Amino acid sequence: MFEYYRKNIERWAGNNAVAKAILCATRYCLVCLEKCVKFLTKNAYIQVALGNTNFCSSAINAFGLIISNARRFGAVGTIGSVYMIFGVFFIAGANGFYCFMVLAQSPEAYAVSSPIPPTVVCGFIGTMVAYMFMSIFSFSSDAILQAFLLAESLKLPGTQIPDELADFAAKLEGHSSCC
Repeated sequence: MFEYYRKNIERWAGNNAVAKAILCATRYCLVCLEKCVKFLTKNAYIQVALGNTNFCSSAINAFGLIISNARRFGAVGTIGSVYMIFGVFFIAGANGFYCFMVLAQSPEAYAVSSPIPPTVVCGFIGTMVAYMFMSIFSFSSDAILQAFLLAESLKLPGTQIPDELADFAAKLEGHSSCC
């Protein structure tokens, strides 16, 4: 629907700077909306699995959980992104390095004139596999966080944060108490 709107506006506006600015702003708003919907949908599906409720109720529960624990979700998202980047680079690099070492040891056995092209291909394949693997890690860390926060909100035994960890988190946040 937006693409139809965009094509008609572009054809109608021509080189009008105001129309182009409006198109750019609406495109930006739609990209933001799409990212928010994807984030909320992912968390709603986690809530469906945790609470055995329908999707709409789970989406509302997920939104409330995210809003009430925004700092925790932000911290886990940031740390998860860093782990994902380092994990992908490490796995792809190790894969490429291993391929290079195998091919460099005996290039005549594999009938290659240079080990670089197969190493690049192995590194690329390693990157794709590592990204898929690490995305599972990212999703599972979100699910574990939501399960912990749900158990904590229900005051289930074993969900209290240890004092040492609470003190450490308070020092990091610059507050006197944790979360």
